[in-house]
Amino acid sequence: MNKNQELTELMIGLFPLLDRLFVKPFENLARSCVTNTQLRVLFILNRSGKITMSELARRLDISKQQVTSVIDGLVQIGYVERIFTQEDRRKIEIEIAPKALEFIQQMKQVITICFSVFQQLT
Repeated sequence: MNKNQELTELMIGLFPLLDRLFVKPFENLARSCVTNTQLRVLFILNRSGKITMSELARRLDISKQQVTSVIDGLVQIGYVERIFTQEDRRKIEIEIAPKALEFIQQMKQVITICFSVFQQLT
């Protein structure tokens, strides 16, 4: 077996380990309370701060109607807040709530642990 074949076999053997150590913990925490799209919204809001529904729809590449549904779910669990602007009540901005910041911190801790384990493997 040549070096490329050996490396390929090694990589294939690592996939289940990588899945167990990195992917599953992250997915389990995320799935415990939010959908994948809601998780994407939280990451966008965490990075961007307050943004409009239209901008959020553009960044997610989904319709405004779909964003409304996603945001409804996040509002219901207390992860985001809708803010109606003073100058135009039709313009709605979305802001991340403190409860969601705690959830994101937990996600970061899982990611940090995963990277730590990965560094030990190398």
